[in-house]
Amino acid sequence: MGEMTKGGFYPVITRTVNNKASEGPQGIAIAEDPLV
Repeated sequence: MGEMTKGGFYPVITRTVNNKASEGPQGIAIAEDPLV
């Protein structure tokens, strides 16, 4: 899953924010996952 769609980009940010608040490094990894 590495689509550059707005619909997929928004949910990714939301997940990153939630993970960032909980852990941190995991949120960044998730944000970079789709980019890769």
